[in-house]
Amino acid sequence: MSSPSSMWPPPTRRSTPGLAIELGVIELSVGHSSPAELAELRARFERMAVLLVGDRFVDFDDYLDANYAFHEWLVGLAHNPLLTATFGGLSIKSVMTRSFGSTPMTSQKFIDVQRDLTEAFERADRGAARESARAYCTLAKQRVREILAHTGGRL
Repeated sequence: MSSPSSMWPPPTRRSTPGLAIELGVIELSVGHSSPAELAELRARFERMAVLLVGDRFVDFDDYLDANYAFHEWLVGLAHNPLLTATFGGLSIKSVMTRSFGSTPMTSQKFIDVQRDLTEAFERADRGAARESARAYCTLAKQRVREILAHTGGRL
């Protein structure tokens, strides 16, 4: 069995706790998830995708709930209570509400990279899943910077 250090590149200082968790989940679950688990991941993605069209939220609160449900399920695919509890403790919904909730504008790219992540799980492509998770994190950090610039540094 591989040692943890050889399983994936370790998170860097530029990583977020959510990304670190999802990278661990990817290592534990890509290629090991059941068809039913993957079908539920796809269903959660599809529920989320219809709530962000173009660069606008159709319904921000519903999108927020669907996005959290998607990522919560993804983390649950590892069947690791510590990862699940740690993810739950990040207060991601609160952070998203405070940052993204200040504007109805967002980016379709969020759906695109989460689609890529879903498809990588379905293909059992660990490398593509890691790339998609990192791309999502980069987009989220970029979006927060844009919102801070737009609001004069206030959330």
